Order: sequence, then C-alpha cells, then structure tokens
Amino acid sequence: MGSETVVSAFIKSAGNLEQFPDGSKAEIAILGRSNAGKSTLINAILNKEIAFVSKTPGKTQLLNFFDFGKSGRIVDFPGYGYAQISKEETKPWTELVEGYLSTRPNLVGALVLVDIKRPMTDDETNLLNFLKVHDIPYLLLATKIDKLSKKDLNRQISSWQNKMHEEVFPISSRKNIGVDKLRKTIVKNWVETWQKS
Repeated sequence: MGSETVVSAFIKSAGNLEQFPDGSKAEIAILGRSNAGKSTLINAILNKEIAFVSKTPGKTQLLNFFDFGKSGRIVDFPGYGYAQISKEETKPWTELVEGYLSTRPNLVGALVLVDIKRPMTDDETNLLNFLKVHDIPYLLLATKIDKLSKKDLNRQISSWQNKMHEEVFPISSRKNIGVDKLRKTIVKNWVETWQKS
C-alpha cells in the first residue's frame, strides 16, 4: 500500500464479536479517552470526512470499521473515562474492547491517543499495560499539540516520557502536524509487515 492513493470507506459498526468483518485485512485500533480526538484523527489519516465527530463525549458505544487502502482497516473504539456513563454501560464496553484486543488475529497495532492538555491517568497506564501483556504493538500519541506553546508542549511531553517510559508521538489532526509521518509509519511498520507475514 506504500505509494498508492489512500482508499477510505466506512465498512460497518459492530456491537459484538460475531458482527466483526472478516479478517482479510490488517487492522489498526484507535483508542483513547472521550474527546481525545479519535474521530478527527481518523478523518485526517484517511484524508476524508468519514468518521462522525460527536459533540457529546462517550456517545460511541460500538466498534466502527473503516477501509484504509487496499490492505488495511482503521477500527474506531468507544472513548473511555466519561464520568456520565454508568457501570452497567461500562461492562459491555469493557467486554467488547477486551474481547477484540485479546482475540482479533489480524490486529496489527494500536494508536493510543491522549490529549496533551490533560495529565496522564491510570486509564492510560492500564491500557498500555494491557497492550503489552497481549503483545500488541502501539504508538502513544499526544494529540491537540497546536493548543500549547512550544515550551509548554516540550515540558508536557518530557513529563509523560519520564512517567510512562514511553516514546511520545506528537500530533495535531486539525493542523495536519505529524499526520503524514504517522500514516507512513503505520503502513510501513504494521500493514506492509502483516502482508508479508
């Protein structure tokens, strides 16, 4: 898929494992707290206004699948950490997310989005630990970097790296900062590698 034009299309939404599309394409999971900018990033990666950007955090409760070129898919996950979602609503979300992440054979990597203006929380720590336990490659993305001055941005990224011991990938979907690099990275390191395996 290296130099081909990005072909993007919404495939389907799924509320359980039986509704997932076939496993013929490499899938990249998009994970993050509600309002971290997941839908905006998907639109930027696919270069098309295709993912709905909700004004109500926590509204998405399904997995949404999008074609990403001829060989890949982007999988948009429900946002986590929204206070107004009850425990009864959280349980099926957890089962759906963990079920996908722990059993999906064509999952090649995950993008974990964190709003640069917010501090890291246990939610991010637990999610990254889950991905490590299940040997799922991931990139930690600092989103909305255009909202901070360069000095504050560097301070925040350094703080995250010291706390998480993780490399941080700064990105701004609205300003298209880091999007092209991210797209090339996931195609080369994840999608094309999966194709060759």
